[in-house]
Amino acid sequence: MKALELKKVSYSYDGKHSIIDQISFGVCCGEVVSLMGLNGAGKTTLLEIIATLKKPEKGQRLYFDNETMPISQIRKRIGYVAQEVALYDHFSIEENLDLFGKLYQLPKEEMKEQRQKLYQWLKLDGQENVKIKHCSGGMKRKAHLAAALLHRPKLLILDEPTAGIDAPTAMQIIEFLRGLSKEGVAILCVAHSFEEVLALGGRVIWLKNGRKHQEINLEDVSTNGKEQLKTMFADCI
Repeated sequence: MKALELKKVSYSYDGKHSIIDQISFGVCCGEVVSLMGLNGAGKTTLLEIIATLKKPEKGQRLYFDNETMPISQIRKRIGYVAQEVALYDHFSIEENLDLFGKLYQLPKEEMKEQRQKLYQWLKLDGQENVKIKHCSGGMKRKAHLAAALLHRPKLLILDEPTAGIDAPTAMQIIEFLRGLSKEGVAILCVAHSFEEVLALGGRVIWLKNGRKHQEINLEDVSTNGKEQLKTMFADCI
């Protein structure tokens, strides 16, 4: 089943100059798709459209093979991790998660159970009472990810989830995302580097000037070919 399908989606801020120009692609449940491109290529705007924060001017968004699913139901089945950490600085990690749980209207016991699983999976055990303002960059990223996963979404949308954090923590997050995909969660991620794309696997889509410039399935590429892809990617942008 496709968790997401875009059909010739376009978007502009002024009605004249397209930020997103007739983009089409899909993401199946259990699949990882990485988006790459220069600043201004339209990556963040595209994620905001997919996360239902912006409405496309043209084209169609389909979620879970359902053409008529209302926005309220879509939002219950997707998780969005923006580039800026959207947590309250003066609240602890656990207080932030409790707040998100209430926003998702999760039953108390279900929220508690999922929260404990996320602490374990994201290696936040023993840190749940630390206030966000005292957290490292990596801890903030993981707490933000936990908040987006509290309601068990089937489509996870991430905007550079490893930007600005150390390599070991970045690899923890990448391995965690790979694990989620194996459990059937669709992952759509704006990648921070080509090395991150290779670690995530799946497909990679290059955006250029608001259009889909190139798409490659990394599983079909040999080890030597991946080095050639890095060179080709540099030429693309």
